[in-house]
Amino acid sequence: MTDVPFLNELFWFCLGMLSWRLLSYLFHQGNMSIFVHQINLHALTLVGSIAQDISFINTIKYKELVKVGHSSEDIQRIKEIDTKTMNNWKESVIKKFYATWSNRYQLKFANWEQAMSVLDEYYKKNK
Repeated sequence: MTDVPFLNELFWFCLGMLSWRLLSYLFHQGNMSIFVHQINLHALTLVGSIAQDISFINTIKYKELVKVGHSSEDIQRIKEIDTKTMNNWKESVIKKFYATWSNRYQLKFANWEQAMSVLDEYYKKNK
């Protein structure tokens, strides 16, 4: 008769430990999801500001090319090359986001425009 209360207490102890482990795991996953989302937003902010800086630098470069006396055909060709290079860089950035986080965490964007709209929504929401 003394074994039954002990087994009952052991059962409840094990059930409590299992519940604690499950809840701990769920809280950890929730915190990691929030952390990954914040890291993505910070990385997008950094990458977006880099893109703006490059665009600004290109604008100055084109003005200087006109001042120096390059032909409009040369400047147009340089602009096309810069545009293609920038688009390749943007595509590479998005691919690296997916390569870094793989399928474990869902990203809320699939291309550059969507990534920047996610960033815009974040800033509008947190003003």
